[in-house]
Amino acid sequence: QYKRLVEFKEKHGHTIVPARYADDYQLGHWVMTQRRQFQLIKKGKASRMNQIRIDMLNQIDFQWSVRKNPKVMWETRYGEILEYKELHGDCLVPQRYQENAQLGIWVNTQ
Repeated sequence: QYKRLVEFKEKHGHTIVPARYADDYQLGHWVMTQRRQFQLIKKGKASRMNQIRIDMLNQIDFQWSVRKNPKVMWETRYGEILEYKELHGDCLVPQRYQENAQLGIWVNTQ
């Protein structure tokens, strides 16, 4: 799987393989497992991850977390809703807003 991850990075320029990667479901699942195992180590829990694997993944600039900082994410969505208001005159973003689905979900949860 590591070799396939290296190939993915060469092709896409990053290691953020979607968990349900259509082109290689097993790779997406494996990458998700590496992140989960690394989080367990960080919490001091039992994990199948080891230092050799961590070092190998770090050599290819593996992205250990794909979630943005919550504050940065909130500020990004806030900027998007300001743009929406300027365009539409209100902040009533539909939950299933096709032009920016994440904004629709974010507004619904505020």
